[in-house]
Amino acid sequence: MLVYSGVKKVHVCAPSNAAVDEILTRVSSRGLIEVTKEANDLKKLLLRVGAFEYEPSPLIKQHTLDVRLKEVLNDAKEYELRE
Repeated sequence: MLVYSGVKKVHVCAPSNAAVDEILTRVSSRGLIEVTKEANDLKKLLLRVGAFEYEPSPLIKQHTLDVRLKEVLNDAKEYELRE
């Protein structure tokens, strides 16, 4: 239903960190309807925000805000160094 409604973003929340991680794992492994299943495309689309009281799995960690910010900052530094 959401696919055909024109919604561009969906915020998903769950009662526990484990539940959020499970949703993220399933979406990142199975893909989304009418969205390409390639890892790079999903990596751009999915973002997990929240506290970590544990070390997340590598599948989850790549979608965390901390990792994404580091990637963006590293890309910016590389660009500056090229200049």
